[in-house]
Amino acid sequence: MKTIIKPNRHAKRKQIKGLIEISMEEAHNLGANHLVVNSETAIVASEHERVAKELEKRNINVIRQPYGEVFKFGGSFRCCLYPLVREA
Repeated sequence: MKTIIKPNRHAKRKQIKGLIEISMEEAHNLGANHLVVNSETAIVASEHERVAKELEKRNINVIRQPYGEVFKFGGSFRCCLYPLVREA
């Protein structure tokens, strides 16, 4: 017999300021999968307008890009790009 321990989700939420809650539907549609360009800018699929607005409320510059067709393949911005190594 396996014992499954489910952490208290609400306890962790209180510890993270600025947390954006993602619905199950948004999670299924990769609503939390964005590309963070820097500490002030993120590229967000235009299909995730609610999440984009939440980021803007937190003073994040949001670049909206249509990406709905790519979702059909099971990935979004972060999944489709390799991290860049930048020289200072």
